[in-house]
Amino acid sequence: MNKALSQNLENLHQYWLALGAEQSGELFQHTSWPNKRWNSTFSFSNVFSRVGERLSTIDQVDASKLNECSKDLGFTLQAMMQLEVMTLTLPTSSEYKTHDEITHISTTDQARKWTLACSEAFAYSLDETVIQHVLKDPNCYLFALFKDGKIAGTVLLFQTGRTLGIHQLGTVRAFRKMGVAAQLMAHSLSFASELGCDYAVLQASKAGIPLYSKLGFERLATITSVQAV
Repeated sequence: MNKALSQNLENLHQYWLALGAEQSGELFQHTSWPNKRWNSTFSFSNVFSRVGERLSTIDQVDASKLNECSKDLGFTLQAMMQLEVMTLTLPTSSEYKTHDEITHISTTDQARKWTLACSEAFAYSLDETVIQHVLKDPNCYLFALFKDGKIAGTVLLFQTGRTLGIHQLGTVRAFRKMGVAAQLMAHSLSFASELGCDYAVLQASKAGIPLYSKLGFERLATITSVQAV
């Protein structure tokens, strides 16, 4: 595993831990959102004991491998959601702009509204208890972009060393196609430079890849969520 990929996955690992994961042997898992289950190297292992369990891995899991494991288990393993692991080497001097419409979320009430907006943006429910918890983490920064007094977009930044992870970058449906994501990304990269970070990292859905590639993010690997069904 090269350095860039290692730093990206370490940021993701620490971020998921900060969201309240529990450890059992070599595995880590959440009991609520974001409902992740993984090991520190994101390698694939046949550690499924019941239907509904998931595992996030960067290993290639083709149909033949999943079929073989399914036969041993007695139930079916399927490759579900996939995310592209992407990293950007930041310039020595910031070339990104901050935006006055973007607010740093710091209070309990702000975090509650941020959670609702982020849930709407991603069309799934975030656990507010988890967000309120991570809000107190000194390595975590929540931002919201406001339009007409309403939250139009969200982002959660998580720092590990000189690497800044960009998570939960989403746009509320009513404000899409207004450049919200691009503004939040520019703000995040500017903030990363202010923190003295060398790298910005993320895990992108298919929809986000064009924006991130245009900014110079490089694709390093694919994370696959494997689920027992």
